[in-house]
Amino acid sequence: AYGIGATGTPAEQAEKVALSGRGTVLVCVTIHQPLSPGMQVPLVVARLRLEEGLVIDGVLDGAEEPPPGCPVEAVLV
Repeated sequence: AYGIGATGTPAEQAEKVALSGRGTVLVCVTIHQPLSPGMQVPLVVARLRLEEGLVIDGVLDGAEEPPPGCPVEAVLV
């Protein structure tokens, strides 16, 4: 399904909530092959569980894959 979190919910119906930005790593993978022109590799992509319970995907800083359960904190770039 298309929409927010693949639920089919249109973005216009999304509710804004404040998130702490803190969570833990569920799983991650290192991308070594650029998927688009200008993409910098290696790139560590992770599935993260935020303290609020939301599960999101994100790009991690650095080239090392942290183990599952490792704490992380979001940084605006």
